[in-house]
Amino acid sequence: MDHQSFLPAFSTPPKEYSPVPIWWWSGERLDPQRLRWQLERFAEGGVYNLIVLNLAPTSPLYGSDA
Repeated sequence: MDHQSFLPAFSTPPKEYSPVPIWWWSGERLDPQRLRWQLERFAEGGVYNLIVLNLAPTSPLYGSDA
């Protein structure tokens, strides 16, 4: 294959090759409408893959009275 055959693949790559940002979630309550809105904004920007990183504590915080 020559470089001309690769050009279309790089100008419009498949969705599985979109950027994969880390989406920080700190444990706040999820609102389905807001979540849908955020996911739509990602898709409009060409982002179809996400890594959700949960930052919510699963045990008492260090130094707390718990």
